[in-house]
Amino acid sequence: MKTLSEIKSALKLIKSQEQYKVYLAINDSLIDCEEGSPEEETLELVSILVEDYESKHYHIETPDPIEN
Repeated sequence: MKTLSEIKSALKLIKSQEQYKVYLAINDSLIDCEEGSPEEETLELVSILVEDYESKHYHIETPDPIEN
């Protein structure tokens, strides 16, 4: 696996499903990092990029309100 520095320097907007899968794997590898660590900062950045991609490609509609 790449070093944390290599990962951070290579971060960019996700443009493909393949790239999305790579970023999910990075997220998974960092998910248990220590609070306040450099890994946490990278996890936050990758999570933002993943969330952006998902909001564009996996839109989840808000459910209709329940009527009484």
